[in-house]
Amino acid sequence: MEFYHSTTEEARDAILKNNKIQITHYNMVNYIDAVLPELKAGGKIKLPSSIRGMRSVPYLGEGIYCFDDLEGADEYTPEHDAVVKIECTDKEILNLDATDFLEKLFYFLKFEFDEFLESKWFSDETKAEYKVLKKQAINYVLDLDDGDAEEIPEMNAVFLFLIFDLQQKRCPDIVVKKFEEFEYPYFAIKNEKIIEKVS
Repeated sequence: MEFYHSTTEEARDAILKNNKIQITHYNMVNYIDAVLPELKAGGKIKLPSSIRGMRSVPYLGEGIYCFDDLEGADEYTPEHDAVVKIECTDKEILNLDATDFLEKLFYFLKFEFDEFLESKWFSDETKAEYKVLKKQAINYVLDLDDGDAEEIPEMNAVFLFLIFDLQQKRCPDIVVKKFEEFEYPYFAIKNEKIIEKVS
């Protein structure tokens, strides 16, 4: 399994020298904590790419971002002038566009989320804010199913947070999603241990 990571020449040289590529880290807990009070009950979900001075949310949360096509990495951004090839062991890939994922996500939000939320030591105010997020996420999933959703890239990081991080469940080793702004599917390697070689 091969992927291509877009980067700068300086970063590429460091990766090859150390034979290691670093995961893009991001504190989704802080982001969610900042976003929750801003959500409006009954309104459509609006997620800022960054909030309170935080850097932009990685679309798929933490991970090593890459494409499975060299051209996708080459065209990623003019600020990057180098590409690193990543070779991985074959692992299960979670496709956020897949119907079965969206169905499981909808079921969790609709029928299991409230019960899970009650098991958390959150304040009543925070629980109420999470329920607003849940309702807006459900509407977004339904809009996706109908083909009516205006893409909110940051929503995918929120989905992953709700399903895996918040419940302390292990995320699959690789996550993929096709975004409107990229010609090729965008991957995030979540588990750096599956990387066999970088070149």
